[in-house]
Amino acid sequence: MQTAVLVAVWTAAGLAVGASAAPDGVDRADNRTPVAEAVRSIEQRSRFFQTGIFRARGRIVEDLGLDGKSVEEHETPVSIYAAFDWPGQRFRFDTKRSYWLPDRTYEAEFQFVSTQDRVIKRGRPKNTLIVYPAGEPPDRRTGMFNIRSLGLANCAELMAATEPQRFFNSDGILSTKNVIELEQVEPTLVKITWQFGPDNEARRTIWFDTGKGWVPIRLEERYLVIEGDPPRAVPGKWSEPEHVCQVTWARGSGGAWVPRTAVLTHRAGMFLADVPHHDLRRWELEFEWESVNKPIDDTVFSIEGMDGPDRTSIVVDKTLGGRPTITQFPGKKAEEV
Repeated sequence: MQTAVLVAVWTAAGLAVGASAAPDGVDRADNRTPVAEAVRSIEQRSRFFQTGIFRARGRIVEDLGLDGKSVEEHETPVSIYAAFDWPGQRFRFDTKRSYWLPDRTYEAEFQFVSTQDRVIKRGRPKNTLIVYPAGEPPDRRTGMFNIRSLGLANCAELMAATEPQRFFNSDGILSTKNVIELEQVEPTLVKITWQFGPDNEARRTIWFDTGKGWVPIRLEERYLVIEGDPPRAVPGKWSEPEHVCQVTWARGSGGAWVPRTAVLTHRAGMFLADVPHHDLRRWELEFEWESVNKPIDDTVFSIEGMDGPDRTSIVVDKTLGGRPTITQFPGKKAEEV
């Protein structure tokens, strides 16, 4: 049996794509194929960010539903401060946001610092910093995401701070073997679709701007529709997108392309035909970059750096064994624990 696949030709101007026939089992993972060239370019671009500091501000729009029915959409503000140093394995992510409840709205603040030696979190109450052994994961409410994965990961993966290199492993979602379509939409716009999952039930399509170095500008992820009694996946019937990620890019310091805005939308369960309401979460962010691929002062990843000049924190150190030790100090004169 013959399967129609898209064959790309690598030229000095980019990718020229046309339809061709190839037998089933074509080795798209062969490093000489245009698909492999494209995936390699995407992976290399995902490693561009080595160090950096950014702030992001925006809003979170939610409609989580009650008793399976929609409620009025509501929006709450969010602000982020993030610093990352991949070579030194040092990361920081601060979030201030509001939470909506039917009877009230309340504000919350989260801070997370991870180094090779320890993890520091701002706990409850807000004037408490807790020191953990290295490897302690962030609180999910922190909303921490991996800037390298922006535009490559779906919303759930992004908020789990997934490292993009996991996608490009031999069994990763974005590996060459999962590519089912590669299309040059415009001279500098390439669309690639991957199909994956235990039963090939998921498809992720990403549009890339090759003129800006293979940066992702839109992601859509959809699944085979499940319907009937008993429920089962319907072959060839794909849902509306459950995950949509849109990213715009601008020149940062030094001329590097950096994210300018991002809209991350997740509508849960779009593949379930009989569900009357699909919960909605949408993050709308605008970025301001302080630095890209420049050295970052050690203080940024320290207790002192986590405290504002007018704040006093209680530090609970859980790395010393036995009962936690508690140290109180003015934030301006903080000492490492």
